[in-house]
Amino acid sequence: MKGQHGLRDVSERGSFSGKIGFIMATAGSAVGLGNIWRFPTMAASHGGGAFLLAYIIIVVVFGLAMVCTEIALGRMTRKSPIDAYGTLRPRAKIIGVLSTLVPALIYPYYCVVGGWIIGYLGYYLAGSDCIGIFGDFSGSYLAVLTTIVFISIVGIIVYLGVDRGIEKLSTIFMPVFLILLVILVVYVLFQPGSMGGMEYFLLPDLSHVDASVFTSALGQAFFSLSLAMGITITYGSYMKKQDSIQRSSMTVIVIDSAIAILAGLLIVPIAYNAFGESMPSGAGLVFVALPEIFTGMPGGTLVAIFFFIMLFIAAVTSAVSILEAVVSTIIDRFHATRHRAVLFVTLPTLVVGTLISLGFGPLDWINIAGKGLLDLFDFASNTVLMPVVALLMCIFIGHVIGPKVITDEIESSGGFSLKRIYPILIKWVFPVFLAIILVTGVLGI
Repeated sequence: MKGQHGLRDVSERGSFSGKIGFIMATAGSAVGLGNIWRFPTMAASHGGGAFLLAYIIIVVVFGLAMVCTEIALGRMTRKSPIDAYGTLRPRAKIIGVLSTLVPALIYPYYCVVGGWIIGYLGYYLAGSDCIGIFGDFSGSYLAVLTTIVFISIVGIIVYLGVDRGIEKLSTIFMPVFLILLVILVVYVLFQPGSMGGMEYFLLPDLSHVDASVFTSALGQAFFSLSLAMGITITYGSYMKKQDSIQRSSMTVIVIDSAIAILAGLLIVPIAYNAFGESMPSGAGLVFVALPEIFTGMPGGTLVAIFFFIMLFIAAVTSAVSILEAVVSTIIDRFHATRHRAVLFVTLPTLVVGTLISLGFGPLDWINIAGKGLLDLFDFASNTVLMPVVALLMCIFIGHVIGPKVITDEIESSGGFSLKRIYPILIKWVFPVFLAIILVTGVLGI
């Protein structure tokens, strides 16, 4: 229902029914493909246990402060990113614009990867071992079809709304995801040769600890928690005023970190046994290396099916949050209905997603600055825009509106253990580290 000035009611934007729904949805947004294929690879290439120790330290301080900040921004304004920043300072809308641009760039190529997961799951259900098929499959029109299927699934969920779509999906999918992950971890740890990889991953060797380990761990925490993507601000705008921001943030961080560690226990032992510290990363790990490993394992086909179902859940819950961040902005800025906003984003996504998918086949000749379409979108969003948005957010809060605005919102529904050091972190510490992430990422250091 619209008010006298045409502004849409908070109830029309939607809200979570309670704390559990908010936590499950926010955790679902954080638990994505980065937990499954980025975290284990980063750990393996940066000293295993040394990286894990650095990650835990950083996520407790950096992660908690940043997640609390973004939730507070959303809850205090009841707006999506552009209007959340604009409500506090009109000129700050540019931070919200850049923040919304991040998920808008990520969503099409994330759906392409989601389509690959559907394709591999289909192959395994049909009895194929999937060895050596990635090149042919990713460049085929079948991959375009599976991308369209993935886009449609995510669009329908967001179309249903916050409580009937996003919240219900998360409260069902997240427990299933955890159950599958634990089953696979237990199975892998009982496989011959897994003990060496498990010890490498869990036991920190302090001789491996250096500046690069902490920088890499900070970058992983930053990406893993979906920071600077507008998602946490958007979900915060749906949060009830009486729910504790710090407790909810801590729960999300614990769930996300636990899943990242479990993913490490799943992948590092088997991949470390096969490749050592130079294990493949990204798509090469999931779609090339792991299928070869699954084939040599007892019951490998069933293990692969469980793995790709789990991966599908992670991809869907994250893609839903990415789409919701953009849809919520359209609802707020243009007073559109949710249904029209979803269609407004989905239709161009189908076009762009198809082009990115074809970039592995008929359009593989497209190459900009040495990057294909998917890598170009990934570089622009993850390597450039995300650190820039987070850096601008820290400067805005620390030096423009003042940290007290955020700490007051956090404390309005509970305590904030980082209150005393928060001003120092948000003003000086975080900007320095975010600048390092930005420079090293852009320069490829």
